[in-house]
Amino acid sequence: MTVLLIDQDLAGQKLELEVGEQIELRLPENRTTGFKWTFNEYGSPICVLTKDSFDLNSNKIGSDGRHVWTFDTMNVGECNISLSYGRPWQGGEAAARTFNIHIRVLERKK
Repeated sequence: MTVLLIDQDLAGQKLELEVGEQIELRLPENRTTGFKWTFNEYGSPICVLTKDSFDLNSNKIGSDGRHVWTFDTMNVGECNISLSYGRPWQGGEAAARTFNIHIRVLERKK
């Protein structure tokens, strides 16, 4: 299975994949300061979220980490994966960062 690694550098891009490929989205996150990524669009049913994990860079107070989501491309079509980075309890405040990617999934080549 082909796994495409995506990070903040690909924000705003349009990607083309085939059914059966996997996307691993990796974004920096500092949970110790209350900031976290929240989904606006999951990409479903074209892309399906299959794994959600967080890796801490250090055990020190204030240390950041990396949030990792794995998506499987399940159906032919187009979708968006969109997230906002902020402190959820602050309500209407603008997101500190955003991440958006457009994905087009094609039939698997034979």
